[in-house]
Amino acid sequence: MLTLGFDPGFHGAITTFDNLTVINVQDIPYIKYPTIGLIPDFKKIRKIVDEVNPDLAVLENIGASPSDGIASASKFTKGFGVLIGCCSGVDRVVFVTPRVWKCGCGIVNKPKKAAIPKALDLHPEASVFMEGYENINDRA
Repeated sequence: MLTLGFDPGFHGAITTFDNLTVINVQDIPYIKYPTIGLIPDFKKIRKIVDEVNPDLAVLENIGASPSDGIASASKFTKGFGVLIGCCSGVDRVVFVTPRVWKCGCGIVNKPKKAAIPKALDLHPEASVFMEGYENINDRA
């Protein structure tokens, strides 16, 4: 079963799984529009979705942080909406809150940076996609 996982946000990523084995990880591509600023590049993301043709799309269901300003919250919301729209052709789309997936991974109440080492423990095959980062924890 092919699955696309989306980690929304400016430093977000798209992960492709084939039967729970990571086969690709890529940064979410962004494009800058003069009128609305930097948002996920919906044309490139839709192309990724169409090429993978996943059976399932999983999006982390998060909102803007309470400490974000109005402009930041607006940018995040636009970006999240782009990701939802890009998945509109996928038969099954699931939204998972951080609390649910962190609990399932055993990292609830841990800092955000705990997610990458845990992901690599669960999916060592994904380490090849982390090359080029001097410290992969800086990405979280």
